[in-house]
Amino acid sequence: MNKFSIQDSFAISAGAGTGKTYTLSRRYINALLGFDFFRESMDQPQYIQHYADKAADVHEIVTITYTEAAALEMKERIFGLIKKVATFRDLDRTDNDYNSIAEGYKDLSPELCAYVENRLSKELTKSNSALISTIHSFCLGIIRKNCDIARIDSSLEMIKDEEKEVEIDAIVFSVINSGDNHDRVLSLSRDVSMYFFKNLIDTYLGSAKFRLNFRGFEEKADDMEFYKSLIRDIYPLPDIEDALKELAEKGKEVHSYWLKQFYHACAAFESDTFSEKAPTFGEKTYPVADPVKKNLEKVRKQYASISKEPDFRKQLQNTSKILVEIKQEYDDRLSELGKIDFDTIIDKTAEILPRLNTAFRYVMVDEFQDTNATQFEIVKGVCSEKTNLFVVGDAKQSIYSFQGAELMVFNEAIWDRKLFSSVQPMSVNHRSDGVVLDTVNRIFERLLVPCRGFATIKRNFEATAQKLDVFKKERQKTGSFEFLITPKENKGEENEYATVAHLIRNISDGSNGNYNHIKELIDRKEQAIAVLFDAKTQMLKLKAELNALGIECRVSASENFYHTKEVMELFLMLKAILIVNSQKSEYGKVDRYYLSGAYRSSYLRMSDTEVVQAITAQKVPGALQEFAVFAEEHTLSELVTHIVRHSRIADVYSRIEGTPQRMANLQKFITLVMEFEQAEGDSLYRLIQLFEHSVFFSHATEDEAFYKSDSVESIELCSIHHTKGLSYPMIILANSEKKLMSQVNSEAIKHNSFYHTERGLTELIGFKVSGYEPLSFRILKGLDQLKHNAEKKRLLYVALTRARHDVVISGTLAKKKDGSICSIKDSYLEMISDSLNMDLPALFRSGGTIPLHPIGDSGRATAPSEVSHEMPPIKFTEPSRVSATAESKAFGDGDAARRGTIVHKCIELHWNSLVKGEYETIFSKEMVADKDRGHISRSLDAFLESDMYQKLKNGVEHYFELPFDDGVKNGFIDLVYFDVVRGGWHIVDIKTGKQSEDKMEKYQKQLDFYTDFFQEKGVKVVGAELLWV
Repeated sequence: MNKFSIQDSFAISAGAGTGKTYTLSRRYINALLGFDFFRESMDQPQYIQHYADKAADVHEIVTITYTEAAALEMKERIFGLIKKVATFRDLDRTDNDYNSIAEGYKDLSPELCAYVENRLSKELTKSNSALISTIHSFCLGIIRKNCDIARIDSSLEMIKDEEKEVEIDAIVFSVINSGDNHDRVLSLSRDVSMYFFKNLIDTYLGSAKFRLNFRGFEEKADDMEFYKSLIRDIYPLPDIEDALKELAEKGKEVHSYWLKQFYHACAAFESDTFSEKAPTFGEKTYPVADPVKKNLEKVRKQYASISKEPDFRKQLQNTSKILVEIKQEYDDRLSELGKIDFDTIIDKTAEILPRLNTAFRYVMVDEFQDTNATQFEIVKGVCSEKTNLFVVGDAKQSIYSFQGAELMVFNEAIWDRKLFSSVQPMSVNHRSDGVVLDTVNRIFERLLVPCRGFATIKRNFEATAQKLDVFKKERQKTGSFEFLITPKENKGEENEYATVAHLIRNISDGSNGNYNHIKELIDRKEQAIAVLFDAKTQMLKLKAELNALGIECRVSASENFYHTKEVMELFLMLKAILIVNSQKSEYGKVDRYYLSGAYRSSYLRMSDTEVVQAITAQKVPGALQEFAVFAEEHTLSELVTHIVRHSRIADVYSRIEGTPQRMANLQKFITLVMEFEQAEGDSLYRLIQLFEHSVFFSHATEDEAFYKSDSVESIELCSIHHTKGLSYPMIILANSEKKLMSQVNSEAIKHNSFYHTERGLTELIGFKVSGYEPLSFRILKGLDQLKHNAEKKRLLYVALTRARHDVVISGTLAKKKDGSICSIKDSYLEMISDSLNMDLPALFRSGGTIPLHPIGDSGRATAPSEVSHEMPPIKFTEPSRVSATAESKAFGDGDAARRGTIVHKCIELHWNSLVKGEYETIFSKEMVADKDRGHISRSLDAFLESDMYQKLKNGVEHYFELPFDDGVKNGFIDLVYFDVVRGGWHIVDIKTGKQSEDKMEKYQKQLDFYTDFFQEKGVKVVGAELLWV
């Protein structure tokens, strides 16, 4: 079947590297034309006869993808291809798309050729109307157009994640401490930690479907027979007949009696009441009965008494009442603030779609494996009987369950013949060499074999194997798949990361000739090696080993930004300033805690004796007092900058390892402060509230700042999740012996869903009550383990299929006391070695399949010298979570910086209502000081006189404060717009103040950085400019 065809609704199961975007972009053009212009082979028909009826305009085609960056890239790819087809007469024959376009035109009449050119030329001018976006952006558009039906104020502002977290925390605190809930909370707190309760609250607030399912579970929580059947399904009792027969033949009546009694106690859910001591069994003596006994003992806990189920149901009712109250308080608070969140938008869209008459002819969904039930309801809701629905995804790459993705939805939907006529596979991999693909195929044809089926639970949360074929025959025998093993004798402290660093050094210095092609990339400072980790926590250890060998690397998504020494210390300083300026007559215990931390920090550097004396005497040190006075007279960003510079913190940190990263984190801290200023003003108290939440709650994470260096482009350390959608010449999978199942079953409150063979989608919630595990909790433990293990297999698939040429599996192997060698159970190393039938003792003895060459003393990096220096002006080569213009706004003259911030805000929020010379309403709304209004008026006048303003008024597709974030680089760009004529995106960086050669040079580098970033991601950039206002 032609996978570009628009003749039917169908689904595609696309393996890694098989060209999903390539397929979707060609299908999009076929939809515009109304016939199959693009085909996979010339012998497939084009179905021209009804093209006029099937042709759709861009506003009649909905294309949904997973991230904003992916949506931008897809839009650029689609409209770039549209332009090539429309202007094919002028297309260079060497263009990669030339042949497929030529084949599309080959069998067309002159009239149809003219139709294709004219129609696509016309649609090319409508790119700003194209509905290519994330599900959230699409829903936002639906709500804005139908706010009256949704009963939502169209002027509502979107609440930011940080503010949302603070508001929720305040509401939760208020609800659980209210007098009306005292007894209820007191009872619940004996069994459930409020810390773990937060995860359940977030899910409850974020999904109308979950709230509905929660109520359904509450209503059926007493259906004991149903939950017993699930226990029997997940933890099946063994058949004891053969065991009893074996024991009878051996005349062991005592053993038989004990086994029968034990079995019946389990079957009756009374296993904990059975206390009779077991007689001696043994595998050699009783090869049938002994495994049965062990199996019963293994599942015994799941068949314990259920007499305390009423206690659980009572606590479930308490939980429900608290959740309902929190939800009501949260809705009321959003209303008070005049704001809305994305969860509400999604839920409201799903609610109103049945009442809307949508006119979408084609709906296409990319990365369909990352959707969830609510989102899929929206996709189905926008489809009418005449809508052509197309989805493309890969079950093996579903790795975002922690973000709400539900693989069950994908696996159920694609086989629904009411929605899709068929499921088409895509298996030709354009990315990887043959040796890599052959090994991946061998691993996953064993690893993704369907497991034991359940009688009542569908195992649709698992992926199935799919063979990948190499694209070019000449690559069939190229590439490599090797092992790098660090032997671990007894309880030694052998360092795997030193071994990995050793290998990378061997590659970079050319001593390992097998990887000369990788060395050449490193020499040219091009992308070469990605070292992948299952989790973030170990990356900095490898970074230290690499640095010790004189090798720099990029660390992506490493430590939690808020928990770094430099951020914690700066937070403590701000907290101490807030306490000092509160002018309390006496400091309480909590105040003394924060003040002590600030006094001991690298900013004040007081000894323990000095700290005790200052706290006892309630005497504020002079330096802190000076900062407190400064805070009263300056903006927050000016205060933080002053603290950083005046304390000569760069001098202090130059004596500590990782100085560049620490300084980059400080830069990022200041950008976050500036973003807060833009949104909330100069309230230090409110800023401290936000940072307290992020510092003290483990679920509030933020990646460390990324700092760019010419020497770190080649080697990257990152999590597997970060690499989704990317590829690298060589990947090293580190820490492969890590036990994966230790990450599951830690939650005190569990909730999960599954498809029941009779009841359909079923939600469960469970938590312990005074040590008792209710049936739902027991079921969820097993279900969580199954789902977690299934996703880890998929994560391994994603990791291995990122490699273009070479894969190295790095890990440790341990020698047991009996001399045998084993890998850690439930680890990536075990999965791979078992699937490939690896000889583990041989790997242990040899250290793997890659020889390591000696590194001379000259290879060790020297310790950094302690050079005193002034901290240079902080440069935002890559701002994080803030506008890319942050540099110009933050570190010039204080007044000029503040005015620049206001100008940016006025342009972003009010450009469409600006009238030259008439800014009073906007100034009042934004609370602009009288002394600033003249300067800002002149900047707004200049903006209104610019060519850019005219383009915006003419309807060019544009984005203000465009976020870009792929887990490595993140920030905001002032403005981008789509240049229809040139078929790509144009970057605009808005600047205020006086122009100078130094500024022009610095800002041009910033523009070049943005251009390089987008081009690396495959987004076509046709221009970049500075707009001075």
